[in-house]
Amino acid sequence: MNMKTRKMTPSLLASKLYKKTIKFDKKTDKVLSSPKPHVNKKDDLCNNNQCVNKELTRLGFGKLPRHLMPQFSDFKSIKHFVRKINKIIPIQSGFKSFAIKDLAPTQSEIRDSRAQEILNKWSKHNILTQVKKGTPIVTSRTGSVIDGHHRSEALKKATKEGYLKDTDRVQVYAIDLPAWTILSMANKFGYNKNSQPF
Repeated sequence: MNMKTRKMTPSLLASKLYKKTIKFDKKTDKVLSSPKPHVNKKDDLCNNNQCVNKELTRLGFGKLPRHLMPQFSDFKSIKHFVRKINKIIPIQSGFKSFAIKDLAPTQSEIRDSRAQEILNKWSKHNILTQVKKGTPIVTSRTGSVIDGHHRSEALKKATKEGYLKDTDRVQVYAIDLPAWTILSMANKFGYNKNSQPF
């Protein structure tokens, strides 16, 4: 990608990249293209700039607050979302494994207590099997987490507590697009309507 992208909104960047007019919702465009410094708050794993996402930072994009993040209720809703994207941009998607250390947040605030609660519920002998149950963690093609941040962070906590290695691989559902495109598409289609406040 050789074009100048700083200060470009996801809508403008997508239109240039995919060579067709693409309009995302204005709020997501604004928040991603105008990143604000993180404000530390109680119970936030992202305090002191701990939630790094090189894929977004490289383009000058920021992360989304929890209340703007897409939420998928089950695997069927993920597949439905991918079908909607395919009507605009042909893409591939499917199960893929990433090293735990390579899962990068796209959310700017993540509850520490919620991630710990998830880890406490998992049997420490087969965490990687348990994380595959239910709705999968959804990522971009490079491992940026789109949905499943608290489970992703629970896995990182498991590495710090010695139950896993950060090189252990976890199965996710990867959509073969950049994170900013997936987030913008998801919000364009209203998958952030059931998002929770921090």
